[in-house]
Amino acid sequence: MRLQNCREAIDWVLINCHHLSPDAAAEVKLASKFCKERAPYLEMQSTKAVNAIRVIKDPIIQGKVLEKVKEAIETRIDPRNGASLPTVAGITSPMISWIIQWMETGEKPTYVPRKPKSTIGIDANDIIPIIDEILAIKLDRKVGSYSMSEELRAKVKTFKDLHTITKGA
Repeated sequence: MRLQNCREAIDWVLINCHHLSPDAAAEVKLASKFCKERAPYLEMQSTKAVNAIRVIKDPIIQGKVLEKVKEAIETRIDPRNGASLPTVAGITSPMISWIIQWMETGEKPTYVPRKPKSTIGIDANDIIPIIDEILAIKLDRKVGSYSMSEELRAKVKTFKDLHTITKGA
């Protein structure tokens, strides 16, 4: 839940909507209370991001994280890479995790951007050249089969590695 008004209406949601656990509703209530009492500038951020900050045990680290998050919201600058934040998305859970790690260690961790989710299907412009090379392979009459060169095999393997979606990625 992203809006504070939605968090405040969680009791109504719990009664009238199915498939919401009481534990989830309790976390939403705690995030709502945290936003009201400690960080009203987080009202438009996701409950997951708010709870990541809320559960920090060390109050000094929590205060430093809140300062950096507030600065990022006000300046609209991503502290990880200096890029401007989108006006809608705001603070994300991975950004919060990065800031927490930074404040706990005192050193900026290396920022590894998320890989864009690959789309289903492969662009024909990417695969046609490889298919053409495979189709150009001639029958080896001595062996009685088609022999692929190591170079072409390496190209196919590289293409497969780039376009295979692995679990957890």
